[in-house]
Amino acid sequence: MNVETRRNPVFDVMKGIGIILMLVGHIPPGETWFHIIYSFHMPLFFIVAGVFANFDVSLKDALLKDVKRLLLPVLVTMAFVVLLSPLAYADDDNFNNVIVQLFSVLWLGDAFDTKWGMVSIDSLWFLMALFWARCFFRWIGRCCSRSQKFQDELILVVCIGISVMSIKLHSILPKVPFGVLHGLSALNFYAAGWYLKRHHLPSWAYLCLVGVWFGALRFGGIYMVGYQYGCYPIDILGAIGATWLVYELSRVLCLHMPRVSKLFRWFGVNSLAILCINTLDRKTNLVRAMKYVLGIKTTGFPSVMFHYAIELVILLVVVQIAWMRSVYGTKRWNEL
Repeated sequence: MNVETRRNPVFDVMKGIGIILMLVGHIPPGETWFHIIYSFHMPLFFIVAGVFANFDVSLKDALLKDVKRLLLPVLVTMAFVVLLSPLAYADDDNFNNVIVQLFSVLWLGDAFDTKWGMVSIDSLWFLMALFWARCFFRWIGRCCSRSQKFQDELILVVCIGISVMSIKLHSILPKVPFGVLHGLSALNFYAAGWYLKRHHLPSWAYLCLVGVWFGALRFGGIYMVGYQYGCYPIDILGAIGATWLVYELSRVLCLHMPRVSKLFRWFGVNSLAILCINTLDRKTNLVRAMKYVLGIKTTGFPSVMFHYAIELVILLVVVQIAWMRSVYGTKRWNEL
């Protein structure tokens, strides 16, 4: 990934591809495609975020920035979930659903079952995990700053070690609130993005990682929200290889297909809002309730497309409202 990272459209295109794959993965598209998509699509987001990591900003300023960019969208989205849940469920489920969503807002961590239902923030786990990954990574970087030799390698090894430890702890500890353990487990990919930005690998090395990815599809398997890795070493290296393929594809699109790349850029720039809107729909059954009121009885693929069409309409509204633009960091088409 040997490019200047400051506002580089290639990374926006990568996030656009990633968020579309997330939506496809939520269908799900069948076991084979599900396995392929999950082998790299969430690691891709952490790797891209790590590319932009640095230690130049003070810990306080960085924390305040992350609270605004990552925690605020989670809280606002979950507030909408609590408010809309009673409108989107049958009468018998209203009370239980409101209770479980309120618990979810207070918990913001690992999902678990209760007598009222599943306490979960659904896909918003990614934002909580990224918040903690950024916080811990900056702290690790400061702790390792005294090392004169192999400082970058030390940071990378420490992050991988903490990631492995957190995955093991998940099987031992009770459920953990606030997404802390998810953030620790994602340090491997976040640190990998940061390291690869600073140490440019030759193309042949990335091609080898692509080969590892094919091996991971056969012998491994990643499900980050569940702390699941079929074979940790090849899953990590394979996800990096697949992310490099997406990077190369995105670079080609930016160079030779500007109109197509702009569409993916728009999805990438607005990926946080897309994530939150999709979560809102999944947790409230909002679009399903709309279908019931409108008398629409589509099922299967047409039903999925209807859901995503309504979510797109909601996104187009969000990008026009000033305070929502501030919360979700959205941009209009003409602002790209």
